[in-house]
Amino acid sequence: MTTKRTIAVAAGTVAATLLLGAATVLGQANFIDRVYPASGCTVWSGPAPSYFYSGIENHSSSAIWVDCPVVNETGNPNIGYVQVRDRHPSSAVECTFFSAWGNGSGNITFWATAPQASGGSTNRFVSLIFDSIVDPDPSRASFYYSCTIPPAYSGRYSAIHSYRLEERE
Repeated sequence: MTTKRTIAVAAGTVAATLLLGAATVLGQANFIDRVYPASGCTVWSGPAPSYFYSGIENHSSSAIWVDCPVVNETGNPNIGYVQVRDRHPSSAVECTFFSAWGNGSGNITFWATAPQASGGSTNRFVSLIFDSIVDPDPSRASFYYSCTIPPAYSGRYSAIHSYRLEERE
């Protein structure tokens, strides 16, 4: 049999649980984290890449320059990475995070991080990390990584597998 006291205790427990949950959520930063396949990158200079799974490789004797777009959902970029494999002994895979926005008068303003480069020839994928991204005007911007993939070397191919951007909500 339910009494007024039982209902009051149950209601108090529910209220305490909701308040504790709200305090926990308010004390934490929320992030939107997306990973993109490199097959979504666009070549803007050089020969067409070769595709493998969801990545792109350079099988040519020339470097490839690609732009890899990301969704700007919150306007608060936080951290990102590009997964690369560098198989060239003297040319690195190099990427830069860019932000571009129109200023209303027909001009486009660009902002960029310092470039990140692979450390040398390897058979493994490594992450080029872009941390603490601070864009001066992110709310109106288009975000993208711009990368260079070195040419093939002795039948070995450098590649980009995927890229990621985490945004603060």
